[in-house]
Amino acid sequence: MKIGEVSKLFNISSDTLRYYINLGIIVPHRKGHLFEFDESTLNDIKWILKLKAMNFSLNEIYDIISLRRVSNWVEPEDIEDYIFKLKEKKGFIGAKLLHLKESIKKIDEEISTFSYVVNYKINKTGVPLKSLEYLYCPLCGKQLSVENAKISRKYIYDGILICGCGYEIEIIDGIVITKNKNASLYDKPDLTRELYKDIPSDLVTLFQKSYNWMLKKLNETDLKNKVILETHVNAYFFLYTHLKKINGDGLFIIIDKFPETLYMYKEKIEFLGLDLDILYIADSSCNYPLKNGSVDLLIDFFGTNEHCIYKNTFLINDIQKYLNEKSEITGTYFYFEPFSKSIKQLTKEYPENYESNFNLAEFKKSLNEEKFKIDDYEEIGFTNDSGDNLAFSFHLKGEKMSLYAFDARR
Repeated sequence: MKIGEVSKLFNISSDTLRYYINLGIIVPHRKGHLFEFDESTLNDIKWILKLKAMNFSLNEIYDIISLRRVSNWVEPEDIEDYIFKLKEKKGFIGAKLLHLKESIKKIDEEISTFSYVVNYKINKTGVPLKSLEYLYCPLCGKQLSVENAKISRKYIYDGILICGCGYEIEIIDGIVITKNKNASLYDKPDLTRELYKDIPSDLVTLFQKSYNWMLKKLNETDLKNKVILETHVNAYFFLYTHLKKINGDGLFIIIDKFPETLYMYKEKIEFLGLDLDILYIADSSCNYPLKNGSVDLLIDFFGTNEHCIYKNTFLINDIQKYLNEKSEITGTYFYFEPFSKSIKQLTKEYPENYESNFNLAEFKKSLNEEKFKIDDYEEIGFTNDSGDNLAFSFHLKGEKMSLYAFDARR
C-alpha cells in the first residue's frame, strides 16, 4: 500500500506517518522516493494505535515496538517485561488520571491476552522420526541407523546413531551431538543472550528492515516438504523469532557448535507450542551427519560473518555439498568499506578471523564459486555506531558498517 492509502485506512496524516518513519517506529519498504507498506508495517501501525490508546508516549511506544521486534513475543522474559510496563502505566493513570478509565480497561485486556504465558504447558520434543532419512555418516556417506532409542510419539529423545564404518554419535535429550566439540578459545555459548543486549535503536531498525526483507522472500517461496537449514545460531538466530510467520511443513535443521545454546533455544521454541519438525545438531565443524544434497533452503542470517570469525573460509564453501542443485539461500551479510580499521580491530580481538570477512566482494565471489547466482538483493542501510553491544565490539565509531540482504539460487 502507498502512504496515501495507509493514511486513509488508519485516519492518520501522511506527515505523521513520515514522522513515524523518521523515528524508526515503522519501517516500510522504500522504492526510490516512494514507500510501500506491507502487512508487517501495517501491523506496526496497529500496535502504535493500540499503545497510543493506552496512553503510552511515543518514546514508550518506540521502546515496546523495539522489544517486540527483537523478541517477536517469544521470550517469556520480554513478555513479563511488557506486562510490567503495562501494570506500571495502569498505576500511573489510576493515580493521576482517574477519568481515563477506558485506557485502564484496554490495559487489563492486554495483560489478559498475554497471561497464558505463565501457566503454559510445554510439550517436549526430540529428533523427529522423519529426519532419520537425512541423517548420514559424514565419513562414508551411508545412512545412519538407530540403536537403544527412547521413542515417544514422533520423536526420538535418546539413543545412538551408528554406521557400519564405525562412526557413532549420540542423541541426548532430543539433540544430536557429534564428537566435533568447540576448540576455539575465543568463543563461548551465549546463554544469557549478551549479543542481543545494548543494541542501539538505529541498529535495531536495520535488523527489522532485514527481517522484513527476508520474510518477504521466504513467504514468496514454496516451502512445502522442504528441508530448511540455519547454522551458527549462537550469534543470531533468525528462525527462532520467525517460525510462527513462515509457511511450511518441512524439516527445519538447526546447527550450532554449542549443545548448551541448542538446549536453551530448544526449550524456548518448545514454549511456542508449534507443531513443527525441528532437528537440532551440535557440531563445531562443517562435516555434518547429513545427507549430501538434502537441503533446499539455507538461512544465512549473519551466519557467514560468524563462521568467518573462527574459520579461514566462507560458510558456503564449507557446506555447499549439503545443498541440492535447486537450493536457495536467503540471508543478510554485514560488511565494511575496504581498508576499514574495524576489520583490523576484529582480527585483534579474534585472531582466528578470516581476512576476507566483512568483505562484500569476496562474499559474492564465494557464492559464485559454488554456482549460486544472486537473484535479488537490497542494501538495507548502515550504521556508524553499533553502541556498546558485545557482538560488534570491534566496530570503531564513525566507520560505516553496512547491511546487505540477498537471495541466491543455484
